[in-house]
Amino acid sequence: MPLHLAPRARRIVQAVLYETFAVAFVAPVLMFVFGQAPLSSLALTLTMSSIALAWNCGFNFFFERWEARQPVKGRSRWRRAASASKLGWR
Repeated sequence: MPLHLAPRARRIVQAVLYETFAVAFVAPVLMFVFGQAPLSSLALTLTMSSIALAWNCGFNFFFERWEARQPVKGRSRWRRAASASKLGWR
């Protein structure tokens, strides 16, 4: 049975799940590569994940506000590329 979520809730769930899997993968890799304690690697990974999540949310918020003010609606290839790459091209 598919779960239907509002767009904002879907974005939040997607971002949290993505970051959870990223932390679960990266923390052990950092621990192994740098020979650090598990708690230290986890703390570093959570910090990096939090920064990435904040940047992504902030960028998307401002990009979508900018996009809503554009006279041409819809996402062209260039607009999709700018959104995906986080460059914010006009």
